Amino acid sequence: MALENNPKISVVMSVYKEPLEWLHQSIDSILNQTISDFEFIIICDNPGYKEGIELLEAYKMKDKRIVLVFNEQNIGLTKSLNKGLAIAKGEYIARMDADDISLPDRFDVQLSFMEKNPNVDVCHTNFSFIDKKGIITKYSVVPHKRTNQDLLFCRNIVGHPTVLFKKSLLDLRTPFYNENYRSAQDYELWTYLTLNGIQINFVNSIQLQYRVTNNQVSSQRFQEQHNNTYEIRRSFIFSYLSRLNVWNKEIVEPISIYKAININYNKLPPETQKKLGWVLYVLYYTMSCGKIKYVLNFLLDKRMRKLKLGLDDIIRIIAAPVVGNHYKGMKL
Repeated sequence: MALENNPKISVVMSVYKEPLEWLHQSIDSILNQTISDFEFIIICDNPGYKEGIELLEAYKMKDKRIVLVFNEQNIGLTKSLNKGLAIAKGEYIARMDADDISLPDRFDVQLSFMEKNPNVDVCHTNFSFIDKKGIITKYSVVPHKRTNQDLLFCRNIVGHPTVLFKKSLLDLRTPFYNENYRSAQDYELWTYLTLNGIQINFVNSIQLQYRVTNNQVSSQRFQEQHNNTYEIRRSFIFSYLSRLNVWNKEIVEPISIYKAININYNKLPPETQKKLGWVLYVLYYTMSCGKIKYVLNFLLDKRMRKLKLGLDDIIRIIAAPVVGNHYKGMKL
């Protein structure tokens, strides 16, 4: 099959040392998409993966849509993805992981959604979880009533291997993925895009089978990903509050957050007040679930972390200005 000079979609996938059967399934699920106008950029990040390299080269001989990149040494997922993006020619970029399976009409569904909604820059889909044998174990849960980016203040709601985004976004920064993060690089990207006004939306359709194993980055480097996630979330919230001009970093007293949030709050437009209320509600709800130490980790700055604050003090300082009166009935 001849590869077009400017395909509609560039699929970017990094390979490390996935079992050959999984790699077969992953590649076939892309090549058998109902939409054929794409290039498939595969970066092999393991020069010692001989059987995998042989498999990739065999696929390349059969399908000219495949573009192979071989790293001379292991550089990690983040840098590998950036290498793939640097040579992508498509109007859209699709992500894929070497141990997952895309459903046949995934690209068709996402491309149709993007072209019907030109204001959307990134779309992600629902997915099911599968085990090492390919058996579905559960389904992802994205609340239907709030599928917008506000949920990113609470957690990463975007399934990385399900995304399709406009290639024009690559102009926002180089490298596109922040190479300071070997893990949670996708969460950092979504928060960065959100702060820059990029629209991320959700297609409520299962279009990928996400394999959960002990070999994944999230499993192997759990603590690193855990720490990165909270660092990213904390930075995201601080940046958001700063851009609303309701955060004064110069205030350092024990009630600094309370005072900082109240600065200019009443002058904000109603919609902005509402969104700010949601951000603080997320913090309030997180604390009500007993995760105080996590809130302190990503919310309070270094000077504030040293203070010994009780639960009531934290809620009064953080939540009371905006949401405290609205959620008095919430059980702690």
